[in-house]
Amino acid sequence: MTLLNLRSKLLVSAMLWLVAAAAQAQATLTFQPVNTTVELGQSFEIDVVITGATDMFAYQLDVLSSAPIFHFAGEKEGAFFQSEGGFIPGVADDSAGEDRFIANTLLGPTTGISGSGMLLRLFFDATSLGDAALSFANVVALDSGLSSLSVFADAVAQVHVTSAGPIPAVPEPGSAPLMLCGLLLVAGLFVKFR
Repeated sequence: MTLLNLRSKLLVSAMLWLVAAAAQAQATLTFQPVNTTVELGQSFEIDVVITGATDMFAYQLDVLSSAPIFHFAGEKEGAFFQSEGGFIPGVADDSAGEDRFIANTLLGPTTGISGSGMLLRLFFDATSLGDAALSFANVVALDSGLSSLSVFADAVAQVHVTSAGPIPAVPEPGSAPLMLCGLLLVAGLFVKFR
């Protein structure tokens, strides 16, 4: 085996290893923040963030809740895909605790987006006391050739809805002011009918 032949084999092996490593690269979806505590009746937001995306052209995902303690108030396109294509808000079902078919895509013949950033912002209104976990389901990501991209989406966000604290008691008027109001009313009626 000649030295040139050995170098060629090493170069080919190194290139194959790099291609295999790149093929196994995986984007990751997460929620930010991962823990949220809000008071009953309060509105709050949670971001969906992607890291390590390569040539991402489109995505679709569902957000599920383990308990229906909040109202899905809407979504907003994040900066990662913003103004690059067509954002499609999800279909929310509060009683089932799900927001399904949230999607976004680039338009036209273009390469996908690579890197990390916020895909979307989720808006909620706390409607019941308790705890719930948000998770992803049915995640689909496509590259610019419309081939499937590998996305790790096992992230969970915890939401804790607490009471606003004790409701302050409404003070009752004392008996003297009530008696005075009653006497003035009776006196007024007496004068009117006299």
